[in-house]
Amino acid sequence: MSEIHSPDIYGHVVLAGSAGTPGQIVTSAGPGTQVTWITAPINVQSYGAVGNGITDDTLAIRAAITAAGINGTLVFLPNKTYRVFGSLSPLTGQTWVGYGATIKRCDEISSPTITNITTGGSPPPITVANGSLFSVGMDVTVYSGASYDPHNHRILTIVGNVITVGTAFTVAFPTGGTVITSVTPIYNSGIADVTVTGFEFDGNQTNNTTLQKWDLHAEMYFNSDRGSIQNCYLHDTQCEGLEVGGTSILVDNCFILNTRGNGIHLFGTSAPKITRNYVKNCNLAGVGVGHADGCIIASNTVGDAYITGNYCENGISGIGSWDSDDNSSLICTGNTIRSCTTSAFEGTLPAATKVGRVIFSDNLIYSSQKVFLTCANTNLLSTQGAYKVLVSNNYIEDTPIYVQYSGNDIRIQGNMIYNSGTSALNIYVDRSANVAIDGNTVIGGGYGVYVDGTTLRDLLI
Repeated sequence: MSEIHSPDIYGHVVLAGSAGTPGQIVTSAGPGTQVTWITAPINVQSYGAVGNGITDDTLAIRAAITAAGINGTLVFLPNKTYRVFGSLSPLTGQTWVGYGATIKRCDEISSPTITNITTGGSPPPITVANGSLFSVGMDVTVYSGASYDPHNHRILTIVGNVITVGTAFTVAFPTGGTVITSVTPIYNSGIADVTVTGFEFDGNQTNNTTLQKWDLHAEMYFNSDRGSIQNCYLHDTQCEGLEVGGTSILVDNCFILNTRGNGIHLFGTSAPKITRNYVKNCNLAGVGVGHADGCIIASNTVGDAYITGNYCENGISGIGSWDSDDNSSLICTGNTIRSCTTSAFEGTLPAATKVGRVIFSDNLIYSSQKVFLTCANTNLLSTQGAYKVLVSNNYIEDTPIYVQYSGNDIRIQGNMIYNSGTSALNIYVDRSANVAIDGNTVIGGGYGVYVDGTTLRDLLI
């Protein structure tokens, strides 16, 4: 007969006795209930993590990840700061719990090399000026001037000043360059059903100033089918906040502040849910980091996205880079967008593509340049520009709506638009077709609705 104890903080029940190994946990138990045994949570401290904000905890946490195993739970203790010099990669089905715990990026470490670094095949041994600065398990890359290798490489061995890494370079450095730490603290490349919840991520921005690139320096690269990131606080990031992909991924109730790159960067994802996040002060390093677009943005192949209840302030765009047909099918509703420098919503289409099936409704928008739907090709074609877009029931201050070089079912309806200026446009339509504008309240500015262009046609006002 097993003794059933009270559920722990994870909702599990602990059993002890003949029915199982003492200390194992189950998700439910009761008279006549068949229980499924799962492994108890793994405490990273048990595998050597210190959490004092100084010690390199990378290898200890990696050992704990392995010990937790598939579908395991990893616990980081509150009031601890775990400093990492290389990425941490979860296993399938793992849950990482960090309420009160901080994961902090290391200070940058660098050393010059004159090694001829070639591409492909086995990576060459790299001789640096001072090998004692580095340790096995660190992640590094190489740069020289504006050139850099866009991958992080794990150090496998160090002998004196000679370093070997585990992956090949894709950029050659014939006369060498500088080896520098290059870390994505959590790196999940296609591992499904992973949950990360309750962490603070300190990007240690002030001590990582030499190299900031979107493809190297996210706080989390998280490509996980059915994965979730919840209740996390990310701040002062070296570049991107979150890069997320995978089918039906959830990013919920996260606080993202002071990122040199984008706040939340979607890529290769179907049916993502981006909800209730606070994203402020993004793109602080400008366009030099690459792929600089805004607070919540899309790369290619982002479909059926649901973006709702977020607060976005002071990025290049609030919600942006919806710029190709494989980024279509978007519901964007109930967000607050404030003080973005180029657009509240941005769909700037390359000449050969289009974006459509977009609902942009019930948002609060303040002083964010424009809600922007346009195309690089200024000739109106049915195969380009925005199509099947509804912009409705938004409250908008000092932010005009622009539709340019687009056609095929665009509706601007029921918006309340207030402009404190006396000359600005409020709704502007240029060389577009099949656009309906009705039921909007427009106060202030120079024009309520302004239309332009010799190819403008099928316009209903």
